[in-house]
Amino acid sequence: RCAPRMPIVIGDGRLTLKSAAAPLDLLLLDIFSSDSVPTHMLTKEAFALYRSKLAPHGVIAFNISNRNMELASVVANAAAENGMVTAIRIDPAPPAGSYKLKTQVALVVRSRADFESLHLGSGWHLTPRNSNIRTWTDDYSDVLGAILRRAANPIR
Repeated sequence: RCAPRMPIVIGDGRLTLKSAAAPLDLLLLDIFSSDSVPTHMLTKEAFALYRSKLAPHGVIAFNISNRNMELASVVANAAAENGMVTAIRIDPAPPAGSYKLKTQVALVVRSRADFESLHLGSGWHLTPRNSNIRTWTDDYSDVLGAILRRAANPIR
């Protein structure tokens, strides 16, 4: 329905989303380039904005692939702070000798029932809030903690 005249909006993700029309059935956030992580897009406040723009049974999809940082718990915590549910999938390994990273995707929805209604099949794992990790906010993020968690548990 959106092709061929899909508008392209250039700007800071949160600032542009704030003025976007709602509701959105799908909010796709492919916001990481290389190893750079825009921490302001992974905070409790950012997720409150995402939720405010989401349709009642809408989905937020994140590409959270990152060689150096563990971001699944960051997403799960920010989602949980806003009453939402997170599921994670790690795709199979890329071909040997490839410089590609395993793709890790997070889906965030309002409820477990919304997730189940997607019928995504196997490979998706509900990821609860991690009470050992402080939720990122606009005033707090723990990049070093995310790096140390990845070092202790690399994506295999």
